[in-house]
Amino acid sequence: MATAQKPAHFVGWTELGRTLYSSRKYKDAIPPLRKATVIQPELPANWVLLVNSLGLCQQWEEALATERAAASAIPDFVMPDDTLELLYLSRVRSAVERREWSIAAESYAHALDSFYANRSEIWFERAATRVLSDDESGYRKECAAMLEHRESAGLRKFLVARACTLGIVSVQELARASEMCLPELDQSADSYWSLTQRAALLCRKGKHREALPILEQAVESSTKPEHNIITWVWLSRVQLGLGNHDAAKLWLRKATSYLDQSTAKPEEMHLHNWLEAQILCREVETLLPK
Repeated sequence: MATAQKPAHFVGWTELGRTLYSSRKYKDAIPPLRKATVIQPELPANWVLLVNSLGLCQQWEEALATERAAASAIPDFVMPDDTLELLYLSRVRSAVERREWSIAAESYAHALDSFYANRSEIWFERAATRVLSDDESGYRKECAAMLEHRESAGLRKFLVARACTLGIVSVQELARASEMCLPELDQSADSYWSLTQRAALLCRKGKHREALPILEQAVESSTKPEHNIITWVWLSRVQLGLGNHDAAKLWLRKATSYLDQSTAKPEEMHLHNWLEAQILCREVETLLPK
């Protein structure tokens, strides 16, 4: 291998990094690409691939730090448009993982205007950060916009409906969200996410007794805590709605114990699950009698 024969030469590291990147082995591509930029920092292509690899691996802070290092190494270099788009997303999600909710919410607004108007997950994340930044009117506007533009923007109906259960929307909006997402939920009827979302819609309609057995079924459908945590927080909320405060505390404690293992988002946990868990934990904690 070229890197073994000439470990101090950038060519071997570059070729290895590019080969791994082309094979979509982005995590494996990071070390050789980083080595190549250290040995020969004047090559723009290596910086681009390194930033892209970090972003695609959701290493947001490192992607931003690498952009700064590239700018320092090559002062006149400008990242290509697709990499700039990824860096924009890195800035937004970095703010999210630091729990800078208000900054993240405004950054998401710019991201949607600039790059991501048709990305369902960005719409959902912006709605979530509106709730977490205590912007109730902003949250309701986000949900109304998602419902209005779901067809023209090609938004995933499940994520639109999921956004509408993060907080309180109108009865009419909740009914629209339920109706439009049910076909997708039916297609994956036994999956934890489908069952949990079905129960969440019932919970927001005040139908806690109907939601409870669905959530109990959802708990049995996955053995992974990074999945189950969403079911746990909705079980806590449903039990609270039924007046079962001890049961609500039990499920809340289970969820917070998992979340409190790390100051940051658990690596194995999907960002959307983490955001929703943050919202529901705070909601239940606020509503539980002191």
